[in-house]
Amino acid sequence: MSCGIPVLATAVGGVPEIVEHGRTRWLLERPSVEKLVLDLKGIWLHREALAPIGRAGRESVLTRFYPKSYMNELDALYNNKLKVFNLK
Repeated sequence: MSCGIPVLATAVGGVPEIVEHGRTRWLLERPSVEKLVLDLKGIWLHREALAPIGRAGRESVLTRFYPKSYMNELDALYNNKLKVFNLK
């Protein structure tokens, strides 16, 4: 996604946190061969939308997972937990 390539992924592990179905694009909730074929056909029929979807995915990843931003979010999370347990 950070390269601007539209994504078709399965909803396992941390993938749903990154891929937003309908925005940064296709997320298969219950993958099957039939569902994959239907989704790929739909993507092909609407391939003019691939460039904007790729740009939205890149923007999403760079905004949410850019190393400095991600480190700042983790730092804030850990500092908040330390305060909750009176460790800071």
